[in-house]
Formats: sequence, C-alpha cells, structure tokens
Amino acid sequence: MVTCTVTSTGGSSQATSPHAETRQRIILLANQPRMFRQLLQRALARASDRQVILEVDTPQQAELLLEQVSAHWLLLSLGPTGEMPAMALRLMARHPHLSLLAIAVDRGRMEVMLARPGRPHRHVPLEDAGLASLLSILRHGEQAPEIIAAGGST
Repeated sequence: MVTCTVTSTGGSSQATSPHAETRQRIILLANQPRMFRQLLQRALARASDRQVILEVDTPQQAELLLEQVSAHWLLLSLGPTGEMPAMALRLMARHPHLSLLAIAVDRGRMEVMLARPGRPHRHVPLEDAGLASLLSILRHGEQAPEIIAAGGST
C-alpha cells in the first residue's frame, strides 16, 4: 500500500480512480527535496483549478501508485549528474498517456517528456527554467510558450 497526500482544486474526488471519467488533471509529485515538493504542491493548488495533486515521498512509491491511478503528469528529480532516471523511462513505456517533468532544482534545469497519443513522447530540455515555467508547462502542456520556444525533438 502506498501512502500519499491528496489535494483537489475543484471537481469530484473520484478523479483518483483510474476508471473515472473526468476533466481533472492528475499530477503526481515525487520530486526531491521534500521542501520544494511541498512548495510546488502549494503553488499548484493556488494556480489552477480542476486538478488533483498527489504527493509521495519517493519515485518507488510513485511507481506503485501509477499502477492504481491514471495520472497525467509525473514530476521527478533528475539524477545527481542531470540524467533522466531509468525508472522514469520505464514508467513512460508502461504508461504512454503519462507526461513527465524531471527537475534539477539547483541548476534550474528541466527535462520534459510530453505524452502524445499514438506517437512517441516529445522530449524538450529546458535550461534556466523557474517555477513560472514549470506551472505553465503543467497547465498548457505542448502549447506552453516555453515548449513552443524551445522546439524539442518530435
């Protein structure tokens, strides 16, 4: 069993069911450090409606939770040398609807992997990105100005 913190910013709490029909976005936070994850959770709760924010302490807990919940976004930390965690690549292969945002907080670097139905994920690396960029990407996905400006591989 996985313990997680749930924040809903509007709509029905049934959005955490993998079979629920909903327009709510489900965002799973599993990034480190914990203080930044909690700050991000609060910013997300204030910035948008119609979303459910799930928060777990480790990527391993996220992996278990994704077997029960159909999330739209997973936020993780990049590895110590800035690499995409191998577990994240496994999860995207297992859950093609899942978009991923991996963050290196200390370097302002993000690796975005956008889910696209029927096509491979779109990879967009971003440098010097801040909280506003992160919120914009989670809200607008491929249409976020940061994604459009960065181009990225298709």
